Amino acid sequence: CDQAKTFLKKNDCEVRTSEAVTSLKFTDGKITKIKTDKNTYDDFDYVISSIPPHALSKILPVDLQSELKNIEFEYSPILNIHIWLKDNPFTEKFCGLIDSKIHWIFNHEKHISLVTSSADELIDLTSEEIIKIACRELEEYFPVFNENLVIDYKIIKEKRATFIPSIENTKLR
Repeated sequence: CDQAKTFLKKNDCEVRTSEAVTSLKFTDGKITKIKTDKNTYDDFDYVISSIPPHALSKILPVDLQSELKNIEFEYSPILNIHIWLKDNPFTEKFCGLIDSKIHWIFNHEKHISLVTSSADELIDLTSEEIIKIACRELEEYFPVFNENLVIDYKIIKEKRATFIPSIENTKLR
C-alpha cells in the first residue's frame, strides 16, 4: 500500500484514509459526489475504491443497488490467528508453509500472526478447534515451537474476504 500511495502522491493525487464513505451520488453514470462520515467531496477526476461488493451495495443509490444485487458473487474466506507467546522462538520476519493448513506466519516479536487464504476447511470451526490445529501445524513445521508457549490468542474470520471472479460476474460487473 505504501508504494501505491507514494506513486499516487507523486502524480498529484490525494489519498484519503480513515473516513467511512456513507453515500455516493451519480450523474450520467459517473460518481459526482462522495459523502463520508467526516467530509463531502465533489472536486475530483477519478475515484478508486477497493471495498467489497457487499459493502458497496450499502452506499450506492437505490437504483444501482438493485443492479448490483443481480450479480451473483462467490467469496473466499481468510482466517487470521494472532498468537501471543511467553517466549518467541521465531527469528524470521515471515514464513510461508507448503502443504499446511497455515499458509503464512508473520513475526511481530511479541506475537505471531498466522494467515490462511481460501480457508473454507477451517472457517466454520470453533476457536478452540482452530487454535489446536494451528499449534499442531506449528509444532510439526517448527520443532522449537511448543503449545505451552501460547499465552493468548485471537482468531479473526473474514468469510467474504475476497470475491471469486467468474466469467458470468465479470461480464455483469
